[in-house]
Amino acid sequence: MTEVRKDKIDVVLEQRTRHITVVLENIYHPHNASAIIRNCECFGIQDMHVIEDKFEYKPSTDIVRGSLKWLSLNYHRNDGNNSQECVEHLKAKGYKIAATCLRDDTISIDELPIEDKIAIVFGTEDKGVSSELMEKSDYTVKIPMCGFTQSLNVSVSAAICIRELTKRLKKSDIDWHLSEEEKSELRLDWYKKSVRSLEKLLQHYNENKRG
Repeated sequence: MTEVRKDKIDVVLEQRTRHITVVLENIYHPHNASAIIRNCECFGIQDMHVIEDKFEYKPSTDIVRGSLKWLSLNYHRNDGNNSQECVEHLKAKGYKIAATCLRDDTISIDELPIEDKIAIVFGTEDKGVSSELMEKSDYTVKIPMCGFTQSLNVSVSAAICIRELTKRLKKSDIDWHLSEEEKSELRLDWYKKSVRSLEKLLQHYNENKRG
């Protein structure tokens, strides 16, 4: 671990947030799965929740380019109703659920309240967020558009929404940063992931310790 690497980790940790989290419901195209991971990592979102009711979530390593190891992925893939389980889990942690959709009664992403913690949900590439999860949402949101085409690729939608929410969050008076305990836990994890041949180093350390 170089000092430059340590400093970089500290800088990134200061920009990380759990005030906003991203939920992916049955995303199945590897390109989209991977692009959304990179979106979250680039804009400072630490947690992602992946619902696998119908499809397995398969990011492409070529597109992810290592960004996955810096995030905390939470999988909801039990035999029961994973969408409901995910929503209940997030609401118990104080999150408001915002489902993305194209309905007429939705609010614009720039109008979404951010005082409470927000979990923004993106659904399958063809049908969007399920009707069941939509009913359990606190808000439905959309990206305002002015062209003939009224829908975007899900990874593009995610990038726009995440950028809009994090920009507003960082301009607000909300305490959106990670706690010192959360930073410490992630820092240790990232230190381990930054060291090459970690297992060999630990083995060497333990052997010397026993000796």
